[in-house]
This record gives sequence, C-alpha cells and structure tokens, in this order.
Amino acid sequence: MTRQRYSKKESLNRILLQLQGSGLSSDTPDTLPPNVLSEDEVLSDLAELLAGSLPGVSAFPPTAMSRYGNMYFDNTNVVVDILVSGAYARVPTGSVAGVLNGVTFQNSRELVVSTAGKYLVEWQMSFFTATLGMEIEGAVMINGSGQSRATAHASSVTSVIPVSISASSIFSLAKDDVVALAVRNAAATEDVTIQHLQLTLFLLSV
Repeated sequence: MTRQRYSKKESLNRILLQLQGSGLSSDTPDTLPPNVLSEDEVLSDLAELLAGSLPGVSAFPPTAMSRYGNMYFDNTNVVVDILVSGAYARVPTGSVAGVLNGVTFQNSRELVVSTAGKYLVEWQMSFFTATLGMEIEGAVMINGSGQSRATAHASSVTSVIPVSISASSIFSLAKDDVVALAVRNAAATEDVTIQHLQLTLFLLSV
C-alpha cells in the first residue's frame, strides 16, 4: 500500500468535506468535487467550522449516530384505510416530531434524511382491528414503497387489548429519501387503528 495517497491540499479538502457531512463519492486520489480550496482557505474554514461561525454549515462529527431523527404519536387512534388486501397502506398524518438532528420531519408522518449513508431504522406500533384475528403486518416505507426488511406481524385481539409489533434493520438511504411506516391487512380490507407509534433513524456511516 502507498504510504501517502493524497497531497496536503487534497487531504485538507477531504477532511473539511467530511466534517461538513458532505459524502465523498470515491477515495481515489484526485477525485474531489469541483471548487477545491487552497490550503489557507481550508484551514480558515476548519477554524470557523469548529467555532460554529462558518455561514450555513454545522460541524458533522465523524462518529456513529451523529445524524438522527424520531417521530411518534402516543395514545391516539389513527385509522389506516385498507383499500386492497395484502397491499401496504401508509400510516396517515398524526405523528409529531421527536428529537431531530440532520433529519427533517414533514407532513406529520415522514422523516427525510439530509445526508446519504447507512441508517439504523427502528420502529414500534400498537394497533387493533374491529374484527378478531386479522393478520396485520407493519413495515418501513421508503419513498412510497414498502420494504421487505424490518417487517413484523401479529393477529389482532380486540380494541381493549391492542397488539404491539416492532422491527429494525439497516438501510442505505440517499439524500432526501423519505422514510415512513405502513401496514397491510394480509387477508381482508378491514381498516387498522394504531394507538401508539414510533419511528427512529440513526446514521451509522456515510
């Protein structure tokens, strides 16, 4: 392995970009994005970045879970309309924002990532249906599509005893990907009422 792969100028630019949370498409030398800064410019930006005075930019710690977001609702009856048996239906509005850093909450039902990378996605919900024994599955939805990973299912009991399900998985998400939750009724079109819900994202690596 070559001991020195980058020049001083390229090394400084790479460090600055990583601290700003800007993903690098390659670790190959001489593949930086346009507008490469001089050494003095990089050092000046680094000083301002760490002081919190670089306009429009916040320092991005190069550690796990430095970008995260959460949404939830608590003790609220949110009804999911099931129009097609076996098809995912997005959980509608009703959620509120939890703690957010580098993740945006929108439309009272979605989280949007601002940095591409690998994310740990965790969710939980409790639900009931009017009819006993409905098999209900919960899943992560990315950009409107239900995902086969991070799913969980259970049979409904009664409205008096809601059923709880949860799951987690790691997803590679692109900048501006929209993450939400969905449910489906495996064998009927009966609606699902969700009383508690939580969706949490943690950035693990870029």
